[in-house]
Amino acid sequence: MKRTSLSSLLFIPVLALPLLSACGLKTRDVKPDFLDKVRSAAVVSFSVDQPASNEISLDAGSGKVSGVAGGGSLINEESTDVEHMHGALSEAFARKMGWKMITPAQLKTSPAYSSFFSDKMKGWQMKMPAGQGTTRLLANGIADSYSLLRTKPADRDRLMTGLGVDAIIEGNVQGHFEGTTVMGIGPRKPRANLSFWVYAKGHDEPIWFEGQVKGSPSQESVGKTGFFSEKAVTKLARASAQTAFNLISPTPVKK
Repeated sequence: MKRTSLSSLLFIPVLALPLLSACGLKTRDVKPDFLDKVRSAAVVSFSVDQPASNEISLDAGSGKVSGVAGGGSLINEESTDVEHMHGALSEAFARKMGWKMITPAQLKTSPAYSSFFSDKMKGWQMKMPAGQGTTRLLANGIADSYSLLRTKPADRDRLMTGLGVDAIIEGNVQGHFEGTTVMGIGPRKPRANLSFWVYAKGHDEPIWFEGQVKGSPSQESVGKTGFFSEKAVTKLARASAQTAFNLISPTPVKK
């Protein structure tokens, strides 16, 4: 995995939460009248947050070796598996919604997107890290999750105009483990949950939000302790994420 530069860690975390309503946190919000007008779109913001492995620590003074609970990294990492997930999410919207999607390769050659990417990913940035015990993985050349949430509506509209699309999409995959553990020992089977936000021109708020599209858990465990291969987690989470992508629908899907 390729590491990217460290950015500021001061961004207010509330923006990463689902939309608020009078009765609490929403897990989905769809505006069909606006959604019906979308014919083309692009997934311009995407990243994956997954559990971090424990590490071995050596106390130079005492010479003692001990295990340290997964702390994650303040440095984001690039992953080819995440690149595949980003492309697969775009393909899922094309397949499930019938939208003409801008491909990742097309995004990277777009001057409008290059400007957006530089603004959100280069230099000093005000954003939250992945969090304790979590590693954030990126797709090469693609802005991370929550980039659109911290973009002004007028700037989102300019990006859509520059890309020639009706809507832009922000996606995030949250990986976690399923399995029964006793005192931290037990199978760890990766499962991916998908969240996404669809923005359209002239709308300050998303016209479609999903906060809990659950993928199928892996049948394979990456181990029985907190020491595991993070690359193996990403690969299995990629397969789980695809099952979540297949459930994308503006109407509730019964599983």
